[in-house]
This record gives sequence, structure tokens and C-alpha cells, in this order.
Amino acid sequence: MLGRWFVFRRQIKSPEGENKNTRHMGKMYNKYRLEELPIVADLLLQLMNRDLHHFASFSAEFNEDYLKRVREEVSKTQRLTSVQTITAEKSKLTSVRYAVMIKISYLLDRVDAYATRAADQLQVLPADFGVREAKQELKRKNVEGSWMRIKEVEKNIATNLVALQAKGYPAELGLELHELTGKMTRMNLQKVEMISRRKQLVIQNHIQYQRLWQYILEISDIGKLVMRPERGKASEYQLCNLLKHIRKPVLVEGSSSIPE
Repeated sequence: MLGRWFVFRRQIKSPEGENKNTRHMGKMYNKYRLEELPIVADLLLQLMNRDLHHFASFSAEFNEDYLKRVREEVSKTQRLTSVQTITAEKSKLTSVRYAVMIKISYLLDRVDAYATRAADQLQVLPADFGVREAKQELKRKNVEGSWMRIKEVEKNIATNLVALQAKGYPAELGLELHELTGKMTRMNLQKVEMISRRKQLVIQNHIQYQRLWQYILEISDIGKLVMRPERGKASEYQLCNLLKHIRKPVLVEGSSSIPE
């Protein structure tokens, strides 16, 4: 999900999921890349730490423990496994699998050549050996279809082994064909598992991003409210300004890193 836009309607909602203020905040949308959320949250923590006494005067809920909770959510978000990691692994696996399928197609050409040479001694016609159909499925990158057709070829090889060997067919060819076919199907299963894992990761990551986003909204809205008498500082809590800040890093005046 990294690199995707995180777009939400502006409304206040508690991190625990309960509405703390149901007032409509307008149809304003704010766009952040997912990887930017921990950065903007950290900047808000610096602002809040600087102005903590204003927050505390608004509600005792906003204290050092609150800062610690938000900081923990930032850390959790930073440790999320990127979906792009699985996507890259899947792409690499797919490339290797395609290379294996190309090699299988070459081996089938060799089988077909031996079948053609042994045509007079075969129990089936070379055209009925199944090579052409197997290669068609390989060309379509249909793993299941390829596996079924290759099994037909292997059956015909076993039935006509003596005739094929008389024309020079090596046993190693059949073994390699069988091994690569198994490798192809195993990699396909791995791909299916990766797709499932990626979908689950997307869901899990989104839950964490949502949770952090609710904290961001809460600090931003309360910060603008309690700092309104000091307009210069209140504007620092605006999401549109934060978006500019995180793309052009600035140091919050009078602030320091939140102590661990």
C-alpha cells in the first residue's frame, strides 16, 4: 500500500472507534501517502508536546500517557510490512516460473522429435502424443492445464518407452520433464499463497493506518481549537499546512523530540 494515497473525509473520531464529536467538518479531503502518516503524526506529537498545557486545560485526557500511546502507534505503523515487498517477491517468482515453463516447452520439443523418429513403432500417432496441446497450455501460461497435458505426454512416454529408446530417447529427459513440471506447480501454489497473504496484509495495514489517522485528526482538531488565540500556532495544526511541512521538513520552534 505504500505510495498509495490515504484520503479521508474530515471528522473527529476517537482512536478506539467511538465518535467523540459528531459535528460535520465539511467536505474537505486531505491527501497523504501512507508512508507520510507516521511523519505527520510525529510532527503533531512535537507540536502537542510544546503546547501540552493548553491541551491539558481542555481535557485531562491529553497528558504524557496520551503522548506515549500515540508514539506507540507511530512505531507500530513504521514497523508494518510493506505490501510492495510481497508484490516484488511474487513478480520474481512469476518470472522464474515462466522461465521453467519455457524450459519445459523445449523438453517437449525434444520428446516430439523422438516420437516422430519412432513413429512406425509407436502405439499412437506422434500427433496424438499430446506435445502440441501441452505446449499450447504453456504458451497460455495456464499452469493447471499444462500440468494435465504434460501428464498425458508422460503416460505416452511410459507406454512407448522401448520404441523411443530405440531412437536414442534418454531416461534423463523424462526425469527432467517430471522434475520441472513439479517445480512449476509448486511455484504456482506459492504464488496463490502470496496473493492470499498480500490481501490479508492489506487489511491489517489499513487497520493500523486508520488507527493512526484517527489520532492525527484528533490532535489536529483539538490543537487548532486550543491554540486559536495564537493564530500562528493554531495554523501549524492544519492538515494542509502539515502536508507542506512533511514534504519540506521544518523544525518546530521551541520543540524537541518527544522523550522515550
